Amino acid sequence: MPLTMLLLTIFSCSNAEDTINPPTASFTSSSTEIMVEESIQFTSTSTGDIESYSWAFEGGTPSTSTQQNPEITYSTPGVYDVKLEVSNEAGSNSKMESDYIEVSCNSCSEICPELCNQKLVEDEIILVDGAERTYDVFLPSKHDIMENLPVIINLHGTTGNKTLERSLTEFEPIAEENKIVMVYPQGSVLPTCNIGPQPRWNGNLFDAPDDIDFISSLIDKIISDYNVDANRIYVVGRSNGGFMAYTLACELSEKVAAIASVAGAFTKNNMDNNCNANRVVPVLEIHGTADKVNSYAGFSNCEGIYAGVDEVIEFWRAKAGCSAEFTEFNYPNINTTDDSTAKKITYNDCNNQVQLIVIENGGHTYPGSKSFEAFFGEFSDLLWPINFDIHASEEIWKFFKDFSLD
Repeated sequence: MPLTMLLLTIFSCSNAEDTINPPTASFTSSSTEIMVEESIQFTSTSTGDIESYSWAFEGGTPSTSTQQNPEITYSTPGVYDVKLEVSNEAGSNSKMESDYIEVSCNSCSEICPELCNQKLVEDEIILVDGAERTYDVFLPSKHDIMENLPVIINLHGTTGNKTLERSLTEFEPIAEENKIVMVYPQGSVLPTCNIGPQPRWNGNLFDAPDDIDFISSLIDKIISDYNVDANRIYVVGRSNGGFMAYTLACELSEKVAAIASVAGAFTKNNMDNNCNANRVVPVLEIHGTADKVNSYAGFSNCEGIYAGVDEVIEFWRAKAGCSAEFTEFNYPNINTTDDSTAKKITYNDCNNQVQLIVIENGGHTYPGSKSFEAFFGEFSDLLWPINFDIHASEEIWKFFKDFSLD
């Protein structure tokens, strides 16, 4: 081969090996939904030989960056675009994600004035059977311009009160996000078997007060006073409040769309003699197998025989027409120090109307609640373990939201 052709061949091969193609831009982020003043880590997943990065962050601080993997803070609520351009000597390529980042308010402030009409109405009074009964109402932001809001009536346990229950159940962030009206009634001081008179609920245990009439009247008043959906009234109760929730499922089935009980119980007398509901009320029970107060296996005291959890669920399963078969979901054991795990049992052939969340080795607690942990820590020998693999209020709303009277 002539020398000239050999040199040209070598030169051509060398150029082919050194050819640089433009890169391809792509990226991921640690999140796409955050609250104001939170930050997001962006990561370039671009391919090719990259010499430079050029980011543009609508609404972010900083608004631009030349780093490969920048961290950006968002201080104003809104929905924002993100763009990344990568380049080298052969050219450039860009990737645009429109409406990629959603930034929401988390509290009332000058930045987030729309949350400033969140409202807590305390110590409202309703006259029932000649007695003044009290309750609190939490109204989410925009409640004054929205219609058909769902309602959750939250019943405290024995020794509790409406103010404490607001803290323990930690429902209000969920209520704000999903635009739920929360109602916290106050029970009356009534006898107990072993700790003297305490605030609690009368679920067909005593002659008076008539707490069924109280909650029925309260539902009517909430429907009258606020922009709520009469077909989406739900009741949740903790411990004795759970007992009352079951009672309302029997007695107010035409008004209550679904109920949930956390560490609750139900007397066999009520099951056998006081539960002729006009419609099937969907039921969720959340209960620990190591509950020392309301035993999972059932118990007896001066008020009668309380059925075990499995018997209670069987009672509601039969009413709903569920089959004996069920699906089981084991929640990830995300907290390995809480001495407990959680699983959800959903009975088949009845549109998910009966569910049981079993807290294996769980105590008489409210799963997931840091407030419960802080307030009742001195009683941990009686009440613990408390599970943190789930949050009871989140699971309750997931259950409730699928049901309506219509």
